[in-house]
Amino acid sequence: MIARLAKVFAVVLFLASAAPAWGAEEGKPDLFEQAKAAYLKKQFGKSAVLLEKAVAASPKDPRSQYFLGYSYYKTRSFPKSMAAFQKTYDLDPAYSPARK
Repeated sequence: MIARLAKVFAVVLFLASAAPAWGAEEGKPDLFEQAKAAYLKKQFGKSAVLLEKAVAASPKDPRSQYFLGYSYYKTRSFPKSMAAFQKTYDLDPAYSPARK
């Protein structure tokens, strides 16, 4: 089960890295892109903080909420992780970065 989740997460990160930086100022990555960069550097706390700001800026965007769940998971904040994943599902029950 964990190996399968790791594979799904790797696909998700690959697809997310291919996506454009929506809403970014010229030459400056948006909060989501900054958070993703921090996550890839294993700076999970920093990633969570940036994603919290991204969620506050766009509360109906399931993408930031979904990755916030992973950042919380990596910082062992399991209740917060589950809440973020539940919020993702509440926003869009069919959301799957692998299908985007």
